[in-house]
Amino acid sequence: MYTGKLVFAQAMAHLPLPSFIWIAVSVYSLIAILKKRLDSRLSLYTIMQILSVTIFEKTSLNQLLNNPRLIENQTRNHNQLNLFDY
Repeated sequence: MYTGKLVFAQAMAHLPLPSFIWIAVSVYSLIAILKKRLDSRLSLYTIMQILSVTIFEKTSLNQLLNNPRLIENQTRNHNQLNLFDY
C-alpha cells in the first residue's frame, strides 16, 4: 500500500518539475475556490487534510467542511503563530 511519501516520490520521479508545480498550484486554487464558495472558516491546510482523509466517503463537502466540532477545535488551538496576522 502506498503512503503519502511514496506517492509523492513516484509523482516527482515520473512528472517533469513544471508539470508537478502546475498540478500543485491548480489543486491549491481549487481548494481556495471551494473554501470561498462554501464560506468555510477552516484554514486551507485543514481543508486539504480533511479531503485527503475523506476522499472516498459519500459525505457532502458542505457537511464535511461546516462541521461545528472542527471549527471549534481550529478556533481553540492558537498555539501556532500566524505569519499574516493583521
